[in-house]
Amino acid sequence: MEFYWHSYAQLRTPESFVRHMFMGASKAKELQYRWQATEIVRSMMYFKDRDVEANAKRTFACLLRYAGEIPPDEASSRSSYAMEIMRIGLAFPVLTNEIYLQILKQLTMNESPLSRARYWSLLSMISGTYPPGADLLPYVYHWLGGAIKAGGAAALHALFCLRLLDLVGDSGPTGYVPGEAEIASYDARLPIMVNVQLPAGDHLLVDIPVAPDLTVEQLAQICEQTAELDADEASGLSLYIETLPAGADVILCPDSASGLMPMPVEAEAR
Repeated sequence: MEFYWHSYAQLRTPESFVRHMFMGASKAKELQYRWQATEIVRSMMYFKDRDVEANAKRTFACLLRYAGEIPPDEASSRSSYAMEIMRIGLAFPVLTNEIYLQILKQLTMNESPLSRARYWSLLSMISGTYPPGADLLPYVYHWLGGAIKAGGAAALHALFCLRLLDLVGDSGPTGYVPGEAEIASYDARLPIMVNVQLPAGDHLLVDIPVAPDLTVEQLAQICEQTAELDADEASGLSLYIETLPAGADVILCPDSASGLMPMPVEAEAR
């Protein structure tokens, strides 16, 4: 069985998606499983509850404004729409699959690099807040696996999402909604995966997802707690941080002047 997201059984049929539409039905059918720059008239999945249906459509409206397809309201920031999407999913757990499907839709046949990057950023954030349902999870994994094979920035996002979903899938929704500063950091930097070793070669952390706003100092503190180091040992701590996938390595110490974690750098270039 191939787990293509548009074959997910709980999606509306094309007929249901355009039911009662007298204008634009053929266009809506054409765009049902791919990116579009306009609001949807119906949810991707079928919901009997009108409040749930309304929030599904509100979610898509927020997606468009976060990605820049539609200008944000005058009193709102792009980050506020990402926060609203995550809060909708927490308030209406029945909508978590719908939200994942909407993002996959917007990443499908999307020819804008900026738009794709923003939807990937949103998928990375949501993966740390709540997972999709068990029935949709194989379809999301299939999508992420394809992105990893394709390479590029999307592969880093996909690795990040996979690891977060592994963590969140074991414990359930975290309820964590990042603030505006963390959300904005995804515009400037990629999330990365890291392995952390001591100079002697002992691994402290393996396959750790690192958000774009995490500083070297914060990562060092996590390592100190993991290794149960006292203050004297921690003050002289040096770390080897290997970004994943292999071939994008950097070497850092906790007192790095940059503060933030580095962007991946090709090993041959350093």
